[in-house]
Amino acid sequence: MSWRPFLAAQICTFADCLHRLGEKVYPHASKNFDGQTLWRRDNPLFRQIAGRLRNGERICLIYVDIVKFHEVESIYGPQTCSRILRLLPAVLKEAAGDISIGAMLGMESLGGDDFIIYFSLPEDKNPSTRELFEKTQAFREKAQQLLNHRCREVKIKLHAGYAHLAPGPGQEVESRIYAGIKEAMQFAKDMPEVEILELLEEFKDILTHGRLAIVYQPIVSLHTGEIFGYEALTRGPEGSYFASPLNLFNFAVKNGSLYLLERIVRQLALQKAPILPSHGHLFLNVNPSVIDDPLFRRGETIKLLTSVGLSPRQIVFELTERTSIENFSSFAKTLDHYRSQGYLIAIDDAGAGYSSLQAVAEVQPDFIKIDLSLVKDIHLSSIKRTLIETFLAFAGKIGANIIAEGIETEAELATLAELGVPYGQGFFIACPSYPAPTINIKVQAVLRERKELRRLPRGVHVARQIMEHGITFTSGTLTHEVDAFFKTNEHVRSVAVVDAGRPVGLLTRDRLYYHLGSHYGVALYLGRPLTAVMDANPLIVDVDLPLENVSQLAMHRPMQRLYDDIIVVQDKKYAGIISIQRLLDTITQTQIELARGANPLTGLPGNRRIEEEINARLQDGEDFTLIYIDIDNFKAFNDKYGFEKGDQTIRLLADIITQAVTRHGAPGDFTGHIGGDDFVIITVPGRADAVCQEIIANFDRHTPYLYDPADRSQGYICSYDRQGKKQCFPLMTVSLALVDSRQRTFKNHLEMAAVAAELKQYAKLQPGSIYVRDRRSTGPGSWAVPHQTVLF
Repeated sequence: MSWRPFLAAQICTFADCLHRLGEKVYPHASKNFDGQTLWRRDNPLFRQIAGRLRNGERICLIYVDIVKFHEVESIYGPQTCSRILRLLPAVLKEAAGDISIGAMLGMESLGGDDFIIYFSLPEDKNPSTRELFEKTQAFREKAQQLLNHRCREVKIKLHAGYAHLAPGPGQEVESRIYAGIKEAMQFAKDMPEVEILELLEEFKDILTHGRLAIVYQPIVSLHTGEIFGYEALTRGPEGSYFASPLNLFNFAVKNGSLYLLERIVRQLALQKAPILPSHGHLFLNVNPSVIDDPLFRRGETIKLLTSVGLSPRQIVFELTERTSIENFSSFAKTLDHYRSQGYLIAIDDAGAGYSSLQAVAEVQPDFIKIDLSLVKDIHLSSIKRTLIETFLAFAGKIGANIIAEGIETEAELATLAELGVPYGQGFFIACPSYPAPTINIKVQAVLRERKELRRLPRGVHVARQIMEHGITFTSGTLTHEVDAFFKTNEHVRSVAVVDAGRPVGLLTRDRLYYHLGSHYGVALYLGRPLTAVMDANPLIVDVDLPLENVSQLAMHRPMQRLYDDIIVVQDKKYAGIISIQRLLDTITQTQIELARGANPLTGLPGNRRIEEEINARLQDGEDFTLIYIDIDNFKAFNDKYGFEKGDQTIRLLADIITQAVTRHGAPGDFTGHIGGDDFVIITVPGRADAVCQEIIANFDRHTPYLYDPADRSQGYICSYDRQGKKQCFPLMTVSLALVDSRQRTFKNHLEMAAVAAELKQYAKLQPGSIYVRDRRSTGPGSWAVPHQTVLF
């Protein structure tokens, strides 16, 4: 469809409305021009201007109106206003003859006090923005002087604004004229400085000739280190005011050119995009006011995608200025239109203010990009880490993914990876560039180290898992330097003093200002090295020391140092620092998590924790053995001896299991209570046999004493089975089923539990206490004899 008829109609409607308005208020005002309207195709003036533009001529139009003309009418009355309007055309024509702008082509009334004068600019000279600005101001002043001289009873001021209509490719004549009128009217009302007009001229040239650069910044998976996608970013011409994307887009918004700018940027970003794998994504920044524009919805992006071999499922519209969304309900419906085609949605700068949080709630994005203000120095701020953890939990519940922006240091990357943030981008990973940059080689090393930490035995929390890199100074640093550092970094509580990689002291904020606040403290200490004020005997612990031990050591310090940070070392070299707050928060959170899912009878972790533990180990590819434990003939015992004795039996088995795992298991082994008389153990394959053997031996030794002497002597009790028939049941024994994660491929805890339950049923059919191991890889087989594994 051609836009020419549409624009012509818009211009005609716009001009005719003004014209009719003028006729109603001042019927004589338009008679000077014989009722002609420029926008009618049969108007000679229109045909002349359009023809000159098509022939490559440059046209300057000047828009003029009277400042606060409605006030002139209210003060001096309609007769005076009518006289002014009769004088104005002649005044403008005379002023135009006195100012050498170019040959005057004609003048048109838009109704009332609104006029446009057209000039043909000389072919041999291309006037600058400053020249046109000065000539327009000279024209305005001359016309104003003439009008006030001929209508002395009124002090009149004029607005005047110009537009330069230059030849340009790909733009209809009507479009250029219409845009020129709007530009001149805006100029007349705003009266900008000449510098602003020069910027406007440069901005129009940038759009006309596409003088924009697209750079790409990788977004990486913080789990694997692989590139997940790229964000396309815009840069203006180097050395220009518009080199900054902030200046470029803000200027476009102010001048009503945002849609045109974003369309050009989107086209360039897709045409120059790096080769993406089928699962890769390209993030395109989009202002919500543009995405809601009917012109945006015409399918232009789909056509571009097809031409470069991309699909909508690879494109993520990243919403930038959320404050421009006036109606979230309507906007959400617009987004549904794009989602139905496969496009994904991201919210930018989440956490930067209320508007971003509201947008997350209303838009329900596929990606939430965390603002760099929450990422900066996150390794030094427990509050920021807590906020990120909250975002992660929230995103998981709404099915979104978190992307951390602005990662600029190794410590920030390590902390975000440790917290479980799935994706990240920033200058530390790679700076934006074209062609798309490679990833910093340090990134893989950091992520590998974090992965190793995550693979530490579960249930064992050691110092390295919660330490922060911290800030270090040498002992020779002068005290005034650290004083200045503390004053500009109020969130930092202490710094480590390190020489040649080895920690030699700790200086807390409180300790420093205690010394400086003493009598003559500033004079005594400010110019001296840190050795004069630091604690030379801080608490130093190894990276692999369990947190329980770290806590005990910290709490046994003298009262004045009880809350000082703790230095962490590896092979006696400085590794990091732990704040007391983070230590206590971690221990408390661990205890809360344990209590939340614990079985009330035994205090062991319950079903939710068991499921999480199995799934986590399967996801990390760990080799482990799942032991499913069940008491044989427990129901008969419970029916005869009552629930109290039954609970005593369950607690006894829990104690036996815990003791066996402690004696024969590995650090990080897990014990859980499914419910009733069912338990599970997760251990390493090489320890499973010893654990099972001890459980069976101790259970068989202790459980007979839970019976009455008579029942114990005869070796059975009489009770009712599950069908209600009276039967005699042997004394309780225990059955254990062992399933190795390496024996076959399990997708989740449900598949592993199903195999364990099947194996346990076989074990319960065997006499006495027994443990059996699954040796199958693809199909069923036979099971074990007591106290030994069976090979299939």
